[in-house]
Amino acid sequence: MGNYKKLFTIILFLILSSCNFMPNADESKMKKVFKKPTLNKISGSWEIDKFSYSFINESLNLKDNRIILTLNSDNTFEVTNYPKFDAFGIVKDSISKSYKGQWKFKKAYNKKSYNLILEDFSQKIVWAKEFVLYDKKNSGLILWKFVGDPDSGNRMMFKKIN
Repeated sequence: MGNYKKLFTIILFLILSSCNFMPNADESKMKKVFKKPTLNKISGSWEIDKFSYSFINESLNLKDNRIILTLNSDNTFEVTNYPKFDAFGIVKDSISKSYKGQWKFKKAYNKKSYNLILEDFSQKIVWAKEFVLYDKKNSGLILWKFVGDPDSGNRMMFKKIN
């Protein structure tokens, strides 16, 4: 009986210490967006932050190429130099891609906060990305997407540049 108690304790600890219960360091400084942003607030050009560039440059030399996402007020978007990642968060193609398509807001799984969906139907395989909308202290609205395992800390974070 004592072995079952130890096993149960270990399993309980693993569950409680998983990424579902404990936000990473960056997320603790941010609040999810519970009110749908206005077109004026979301439209414009967005660029990934230094951490995201550093993470991507570990497996893909972007040289001087910038990763820019443009969200237009007619709900279209264009993103340039976006790398392709595998399920483990490793860049799987040495050539970064550009995509065009539609963007929309979607209620998150908690049915309270909002996420941003980018969809490109022009490719043979539908390219779709879901970004969590956060309001970050001193930065304003940001777009956040984990790459690979959330416990790895690898993510794409876009900040508005205009």
